[in-house]
Amino acid sequence: MDGMYIDILINSILSTCALCDSGCQCFATVSEQFIKKNGVDSLPIEPRPLKQGTIIKEQPMIQRIATFTVDINSIEEKIVAYVISRQIDDVIFGNGWMEQHDASIRL
Repeated sequence: MDGMYIDILINSILSTCALCDSGCQCFATVSEQFIKKNGVDSLPIEPRPLKQGTIIKEQPMIQRIATFTVDINSIEEKIVAYVISRQIDDVIFGNGWMEQHDASIRL
């Protein structure tokens, strides 16, 4: 996995770090625990499987999306992200987000 962390501000009040992960095929994801703890809005969607590179007994299902505004270096953007239960990182910006912003990871 190629990734790096950036500081972000969510809804002008929540400061956290987001993982930019070029191996993540989602545009963006957010931890279910993070949105519940911080009252970030989410909506139900038709369940769909979460495709991932690890093998686990039960395939996780994506059942919600969250919407929020993210501020990165004083540039604001509305984000719609899949809500992922048991996700370790608060927010992950995936390959789609990185392509849209012409972002790359330099080690």
